[in-house]
Amino acid sequence: DGVDVADGDVVDVVAFTESVAVAVTTTDPNATFVVDGDSNLVVGENTLTMTVTAADETTTMDYTVTVVVAPSNDATLDEALVTFVDEAGVTQTVQVVDGDEIYLPSNTQSVDVAVTPSDSEATFEIEGGSDLAVGSNDLIITITAADGEVQEVTTVALIVAVGDVTTSSFTVNGGEVEDGMVVDLEPGTEFVEVVVETTDPLASTSLEGDTGLVFGTPNH
Repeated sequence: DGVDVADGDVVDVVAFTESVAVAVTTTDPNATFVVDGDSNLVVGENTLTMTVTAADETTTMDYTVTVVVAPSNDATLDEALVTFVDEAGVTQTVQVVDGDEIYLPSNTQSVDVAVTPSDSEATFEIEGGSDLAVGSNDLIITITAADGEVQEVTTVALIVAVGDVTTSSFTVNGGEVEDGMVVDLEPGTEFVEVVVETTDPLASTSLEGDTGLVFGTPNH
C-alpha cells in the first residue's frame, strides 16, 4: 500500500481493510518472490510473508511483516424490534428508532426486544424492557463499536396505559363540560360538536345524542 517496510515491521491499516497491495524489489533481478497473507485480512494481527528465491532456485529467505487491521468504530443501529401483545391479545412487532413512543395496554409488564447492530462485531446492551410501570418507561439500547470506545444510544418510550375510562377533556361546542351538566343551546340547534380526550390514550369513545336534537326536550 505504498509504505516501505522491512523484515519484522508492523503496519497499521484502517478498519474493514481486507487486502493490501505488496510490491517487492529483489536485489538480484533474477531472484523470484512469492507473497502470502496479503488478502482475507481479519481484525487484529495478520502475518504477511514474502519468500524470496535466489536465482540458483535453491536458496530462499522469508521476510515477515505484521499487518494490524483496526477494529471498527461503527456503533450504529441497523434494526431494533419491539414485540408486545396489544389490547386485543394480538402479538405486534414494531420497528423503532431513537425518540419513538410505543403505547402498551394496561398491565403490560415486559416487551421483547431484538437488536441488530450495523456491524456484526459490535455489542449491545438493553435496559428497561421489563418490570414496566404505568406511564412512561425508558427502553435504552446501547451499542458499543468493536473498538470498545464509540457508543450510540437509542431511547424509546414504552407508555403503559393506566387502564381507566376517565376523560382528560370533554367539550361540547368548545365549552368544557362534566358528567351530569346541563348545556343550554340556541333555538333551532339540531346538533352539537363533541370532543372527548381520554386519560388512557388506548381507550376509545362512542357518542350518542349529539344529533337530531329536539326543542325544549332534554337531549342525552
